[in-house]
Amino acid sequence: MAVILPASVLTSHLESCAAELAASLPPDDLGAVLAQLVSGQRHIASTLSRLSEFHTGPLSEVLQAASRAAEHAAEALAEGEHLFE
Repeated sequence: MAVILPASVLTSHLESCAAELAASLPPDDLGAVLAQLVSGQRHIASTLSRLSEFHTGPLSEVLQAASRAAEHAAEALAEGEHLFE
């Protein structure tokens, strides 16, 4: 997979989208939004895990812990998906 944009551009876009979503009223299509949040959390977990492989020591440990936390958040959201159907 070719990277077209620098990671800093992608993460800036992610941050601005998350900020907009956080400031918005609850969406009408909450079920679809929740499914996308679950998927997004899993991608974030994977990204953090992958980044931890490029570092050692405390930084690697912090990235691994953040990866696990993001995966737990995805699992918690996924468990509640049926409530929005």
